[in-house]
Amino acid sequence: MKRFITALAAGILMLSGCSTMRSETADVDIQSSTAVIITHVHIDRNGREVTVHGSLRPKSAAVTRVGHVDVEFIGASGLVLETVKAETNTQQFSHKSSRSPTFSATVEIEGFDTVRLIHHPDTLQQCEL
Repeated sequence: MKRFITALAAGILMLSGCSTMRSETADVDIQSSTAVIITHVHIDRNGREVTVHGSLRPKSAAVTRVGHVDVEFIGASGLVLETVKAETNTQQFSHKSSRSPTFSATVEIEGFDTVRLIHHPDTLQQCEL
């Protein structure tokens, strides 16, 4: 029964496009868009320098633009300490390649508990960053 409830909760999170996971460094809140899924997220810490990187996967073959990922560092009080735009290694999904597009952002920051990743599906769309 416990496995069923865990599987049900995971399915609901996947359908909603939002998930939360825990890394050794911080909690990770993933907010995928309706077009693209954020996967393989890693957080590397070297002193004050923090690097967040991961992969992007289209939800359908009709999706061609990669878009971008905003990375928010959130403190224990729930306040956003810093927001950065993660750079992607390509702007288009290639259905001929087996390699997924990746994103990465590096900042100097301390005192955060959660990293929130928000995918924006179109780089032509205006974003506050």
